[in-house]
Amino acid sequence: MINDAVQILDDQGLIIRIDYKAAPFSFGQIALNTYGKKAYLNMNTKDQELEMKVFISHSSADVEIVKLIIKLIRSSLNLSPNEILCSSIEGHKLSPGVNTDERLKEEVHRAKSFIGVITENSINSSYVLFELGARWGANLPMVPIICDEKGTSILSGPLKNINCLTHIKRGDLYSMIDTISGNLGIESLPTNSFLDEVENILSYNSNIAEELNMILNDESKEIISYEEERWKSDKSRAETIYQGIITLDISKVKNNGTTREIDEILDSYFSKTPEVALKLVELFNYALDDSRGSPEDLENKKLTREFLACYFVTSATSTVRALLLESDFRERLFKSAQEDNNVYVKVQLVKALSNTIDKTNMKACKEFLQKFINNDNVLVSGFTYIFLLECGYVEFKVLQSTWEQAYQDSKHRNLYAYLADKNKRICYIATILAGYVNDQPSLLLLEKNTYHEYDQVRICARSSLARRV
Repeated sequence: MINDAVQILDDQGLIIRIDYKAAPFSFGQIALNTYGKKAYLNMNTKDQELEMKVFISHSSADVEIVKLIIKLIRSSLNLSPNEILCSSIEGHKLSPGVNTDERLKEEVHRAKSFIGVITENSINSSYVLFELGARWGANLPMVPIICDEKGTSILSGPLKNINCLTHIKRGDLYSMIDTISGNLGIESLPTNSFLDEVENILSYNSNIAEELNMILNDESKEIISYEEERWKSDKSRAETIYQGIITLDISKVKNNGTTREIDEILDSYFSKTPEVALKLVELFNYALDDSRGSPEDLENKKLTREFLACYFVTSATSTVRALLLESDFRERLFKSAQEDNNVYVKVQLVKALSNTIDKTNMKACKEFLQKFINNDNVLVSGFTYIFLLECGYVEFKVLQSTWEQAYQDSKHRNLYAYLADKNKRICYIATILAGYVNDQPSLLLLEKNTYHEYDQVRICARSSLARRV
C-alpha cells in the first residue's frame, strides 16, 4: 500500500524519487556512460538545476499515455524529472512564473530530443501543431509516435510524409528509446530493466483510460491526501527504525511492526531519501567487524547483520537494489556470503545476490553457481541449487548432480539437523530448502514442522510439502 502511494505521489510530482536500474555508479552519485566518459549526478544535492534534454509535445487530454511514455524514458535512460519537459505532467512542468509561450518556443529548438505524441486530440491542438511545425521547420531531430487506435488515418498535411512510430508495436518502442539515446549521447540500460514499462504502453487503450480517469480522479485525490497524512506517521516510525539499525539497537526495529511492515516503511523512506540508504553500506561493513566490542555489542552486530541481509533480499526499492550492484560493496557481500560465521547471514546474502543476477546471462549465472554450489554449508549451497533450478540451463546439469550428491555428504552438517534446529530462523530457511529435496528423512521432518511453534516455519513447511507433492 505504501509503495503504491509513493508511486502515486511520484506521478503527481509531490515527491522526488531517484530510480536506479543498473550499475555502474558510485555512492552518492549516478554514473552514466557518455561516449566512454562518466557524467555524474550528485544524489546528495536535491535541488540541482539539470539541463532539459527531452521535450514531449502532446495534448493535455492524453496525459495517461504520456505518463507511461515518461516512465519508459526514465526507466530506460535513467533521466531525472527535470531533464524531461512535459507541460501537463506534475514534476515535468515549467517553473512557476515563466512566460509559457516564450519558454516553449525556446525549448522546442533547444531540446536534444523531441517526442511528438500524435493522437486525434493533439492533431486538433494548435500548441502541438505549432511545436511539431517549429521542430520540423528547423530540421531538428524528432520522434513522432502515434498513440491512437485509428492509427495513421488521423495524419494529414505534412505529417503524412513523416515516418511515425506507433505505441502498439514493441519494435517501435525500442526504436524510440534507441533514437532518444542517440540524440542524448548516452547508453540505454539493458532491455530487461524496462520490460514492464514497455508492456504497459503496448496494452494501453485510450478509450478505457479516459473512462477510468473520470472515475478515479476524485478517488486519487483522496488517496493522495490520505497517504500524505499516513506518511507523516510512517516517516516518524521509519526514523525510529533507522536509528535502531545504525545504533545496533534492533529492539527499536522489532517494536515497530511486523517484518513486512518494517520493510515497506523502510522502502518508502529510502525511496524519498536515497542518500540515507547509502549509509547501510558503512553500517553493514561495521557490523561485520567482530574483532572488538563487548559480548553485548557483538550480539547486536550479529542481529544487525541478520536484519540487513534479510532486508537486502526483500527490499522492493530500486535504491537498495542498486547498492547490491555497486562493484565494491558487491565484492564485500560475496566475501561475507563465503566467510561469515553466521549461517543465516550467509544464506540471505546468497539469496540477495542471486536476485541481482541476470538469468539470461549464462556466464554470470555459471560464475555465481561455481562460487557457492560446493560451499561447505548445505544451506548456502542449497539455495544456490535453487537458483540453479530457476536458471533452467541444460548445460548446468553437472553442477546440479554435484549438489544432489553432496548435500547428504558426511562432511557437511546435514539438512536434517537444520530442519530440527532450535534457532527458528535457521529452521525456517532449512524448511524452504527441504521443499526441493526428495528423500524420506526430510519429508518426515517437514511433516513435523507443520506443527512448529513458529508461524513462519509452519506455513513454510506446508508450502514445501505442497511443492514436493
